[in-house]
Amino acid sequence: MKRFSEITEEPYLDGKQIKIEKVFDREIVVVDYHVKDKSNYNDDPAAKILFELNGVRYITWTQSIPLMRQLREHKKDMPFVATIRNFNNYFTFT
Repeated sequence: MKRFSEITEEPYLDGKQIKIEKVFDREIVVVDYHVKDKSNYNDDPAAKILFELNGVRYITWTQSIPLMRQLREHKKDMPFVATIRNFNNYFTFT
């Protein structure tokens, strides 16, 4: 019999919850992510990002399309070091 962890596609991401605004312009290590089809707030997708900052693991949520696109494109490169920048509500990794 299979274990649930073997059949689920949703990874378990555990860390202290932090608002994404507190991470802007700070160097982080992006470890993993998961995208939900619908957020708890509306019907738009949302990404849960697991990252490390100063040796502590955190999670944050975003509905930023550019960030979700970058996460998908660079999944194979994780973990990676990045900075989340906010350009007039356009969030992107640099």
